[in-house]
Amino acid sequence: MLGKSKDRLVKKIDKAAENSLVTPDLAEWAHGIRLEGNEALHDDYEYSALEAEEVRDFAQMMLTYIFTMPETVKAMRAKPEGDGE
Repeated sequence: MLGKSKDRLVKKIDKAAENSLVTPDLAEWAHGIRLEGNEALHDDYEYSALEAEEVRDFAQMMLTYIFTMPETVKAMRAKPEGDGE
């Protein structure tokens, strides 16, 4: 469990890393995105196209790591022995 829904995002990211749900590198990247989001929320900060691409790339990588990779590994492990190419 990643904690209460009222926990701050910083805590949720740290708990995900502590519980090995994400790698330390993904957690560090998530904190960077979180800090950029805080700037945008509290200032008149506008995201550049490059920063928006970084957020998109992060989301894609996180979803791949959390959802796609485990299912791919599960499917590969379920194959009968000798059935691989």
